[in-house]
Amino acid sequence: MSSVEVIGWVATASGTILGLPQMLRLVRTGRVAGLSVTGWQAMLVVNLSWTAHGISIGQFPQLLTSALSMCATVPILCLMARELGDLGPRHRNPDSSPPSPESSRCST
Repeated sequence: MSSVEVIGWVATASGTILGLPQMLRLVRTGRVAGLSVTGWQAMLVVNLSWTAHGISIGQFPQLLTSALSMCATVPILCLMARELGDLGPRHRNPDSSPPSPESSRCST
């Protein structure tokens, strides 16, 4: 295995696990406050696009990374849809209020 292939497989492993902490937190707490619906929808589009590209060029590490990343992205979007009642920002569940400006500031 060449060094380029090793780098590809390391990227596959790291890219695959990026969404897992968020998904586990959502499953454990059920709280979606502070998450961007648009951001996760964009992530799904990115995953689908890279999966299609990986198929078209025959690069298995790229295909695997993107397909496995969807295994975190889709459940996150499903949990957000369940909590918000819809995946659009206009249809917020009244029980899930947005975070206050004070909670989103970085502490110094």
